[in-house]
Amino acid sequence: MSNPPTIGWNTDMLPGGLSSTQEIYPRLPSKDSDDKSRKCSSGSKHKRSSSSSSSSSKTSSDSSDTEKRYKYRVQELDKTHEEKERLRKEQKKQRKQEKREKKEYKKAKKLERKLEKKLEKKQRKMERKASYKCTTEEAECGPPISLMNTKARAPQTKEDYDKIQSNIRRVVDPETGRSRLIKGDGEILEEIVSRDRHKAINKQATQSDGEFFKSRTTSFLKMGFLTVLKKIRQKEKEMRILLLGLDNAGKTTILKRFNGEPIDTISPTLGFNIKTLEHRGYTLNMWDVGGQKSLRSYWRNYFECTDGLVWVVDSADRMRMETCRDELKVLLEEERLAGATLLVLANKQDLPGALSAQEIKDALELDLITTHHWTVVGVSAVTGNKLLASVDWLLDDIAKRIFTLE
Repeated sequence: MSNPPTIGWNTDMLPGGLSSTQEIYPRLPSKDSDDKSRKCSSGSKHKRSSSSSSSSSKTSSDSSDTEKRYKYRVQELDKTHEEKERLRKEQKKQRKQEKREKKEYKKAKKLERKLEKKLEKKQRKMERKASYKCTTEEAECGPPISLMNTKARAPQTKEDYDKIQSNIRRVVDPETGRSRLIKGDGEILEEIVSRDRHKAINKQATQSDGEFFKSRTTSFLKMGFLTVLKKIRQKEKEMRILLLGLDNAGKTTILKRFNGEPIDTISPTLGFNIKTLEHRGYTLNMWDVGGQKSLRSYWRNYFECTDGLVWVVDSADRMRMETCRDELKVLLEEERLAGATLLVLANKQDLPGALSAQEIKDALELDLITTHHWTVVGVSAVTGNKLLASVDWLLDDIAKRIFTLE
């Protein structure tokens, strides 16, 4: 069999520099190459499946983390909201409290101003009343008038009479011609001025009028005005006792305890309390005056004719002991309290931490007092301990001073 004819190829014209002996057709894959390709394809498939599973697990973990972060953020927002709501409520409550306190402060200030106006009005009323009429209390105490002054010159002219006319009317009743200083027929009046001469005050004064008035006045002054008061008070055995001290010292409680009244409900004294008591045959007119700082300036309105001064101290109030000492020092410098017996009550001895009577004595510097008879006693208004004994000392000292003892 003859071979097929060969085609003459120009090797220079073959693509890729193929030789004439090389085949120009692609070769079919062999069995080994098929196995390799299958292994490669299966490996690539396995890699793709593993990569897809890892990516899916990663995606699920990312989503769970995102969900956790979202929940945590929501919780944080809820906490922040609750905190803001709580702060808002607290601020609202605080504003209400401040508003309520401001309202109460205004109310207290208004009450204080009202009380001050009331006291001023009462004082003006008393002054107006005293200018033309002698009240019962003034008559008992003996009004401080120029007629009773030993250095006063006897009236010589009508102007002199006019100056003391209102004062004389406080001593002598124009209708009866008798003195209001005593009860009874008015024997002392005859030593002052007669009824006819009293009515002649509004007339033109003469020298004889002046000589008559001078002689009667001199005879009265020789008796001594204090002697007259002692005789009057000895008969009636009356004493005027003034209870003073800082606020919350226990003055009202002491007064009620001494009077046998219940002390369950005690409120601050916004003014004064008056009690008339009978003890050991004496009539005690006891005045309890409020001790608030706004009321201390009105204490001087109650100084007249005071026989005994009871200074009540809160023994447990150590912070205000200096203020207590200063207020007492100012009181003892008052001329109208000169000679009054001083009783210092160291109250609230039943409380723990209360200063003793000796410590109160040192804190108030009582040893420096030389113008008054004084003593200090540790008492308790709640239990009544030593309260009666201290009042008995006060009465004994006053009686020795103003009464003529038999």
